Amino acid sequence: MNGSHLVHMLCTKLRSFPCADCHDLEDIDGLIDKDLPQLMKEQSEIAFGEEGEGIVMEIENEIVETLIHETAWIFYRH
Repeated sequence: MNGSHLVHMLCTKLRSFPCADCHDLEDIDGLIDKDLPQLMKEQSEIAFGEEGEGIVMEIENEIVETLIHETAWIFYRH
């Protein structure tokens, strides 16, 4: 199988998809629900949740570091 054959297969597959009006988030969600198996959606939600927790922890650490730095600076000046 060569590159042009793969491109042809991809274009054929894309043309076979029904047209959808994707102006609303609900329309996009509906297409995703049809395409993704339930297991993949659950794994994706878990991954996004874990990523979100990591971001929150980074922000918390930044806040604590800033507070410590500012407190030390106040005591150092006096």
